[in-house]
Amino acid sequence: MNALQFIETSIAEGIGYIFLNRPKQLNALNRKMVREIVSTMEEFDRDPQVKVILLSGNGKAFSAGADIDEMVNDDPISMELTNQFADWDRISLVKKPVIGAVKSFVFGGGFELALSCDFLIAASDTQFSFPEVTLGVMPGAGGTQRLTKLVGKTKALEWILTAERIKAKTALQYGFINKIVAPELLMEESIDFARKIAMQPRWQ
Repeated sequence: MNALQFIETSIAEGIGYIFLNRPKQLNALNRKMVREIVSTMEEFDRDPQVKVILLSGNGKAFSAGADIDEMVNDDPISMELTNQFADWDRISLVKKPVIGAVKSFVFGGGFELALSCDFLIAASDTQFSFPEVTLGVMPGAGGTQRLTKLVGKTKALEWILTAERIKAKTALQYGFINKIVAPELLMEESIDFARKIAMQPRWQ
């Protein structure tokens, strides 16, 4: 695996771990970080040692969203030429189960990344939100479609167009997370869940 700048990875007991690793920036997603995440997922998908992928974030938050500083000099033409969402499309092609272990802020691009997971386990302090509308833009990495499929058009539009912060209990009620756990138990519970999947005959 090539040297990684913005994530940390490891493999143990059939679990491929990916940790977002920009804790001082609340794991804000820049383009290189997204490429590292996607490339690692693809490598884990090909690796027979890996049965399930576990995605989480170092520090206080899962991800506070896209790195706004990176986009400050972009205009519509340069953003189109960058084709920045092409990497996101590759996540849907990963065949092995992806578990997201999320906490605190899961905003914007971080919310879209979380929705790309097959399962989500959330710490009780987790808040989800698409704040893009407050900047005059819309989520662009598939979040609108994924959220709509999970909770229906009416509620998804409400959350997207108001930038409302969705608490973990509400997320569980609407079915886009699997479980709420105490913050101090997030990784323990998520690893236990990953092990249960990894042990199934399908992955042996």
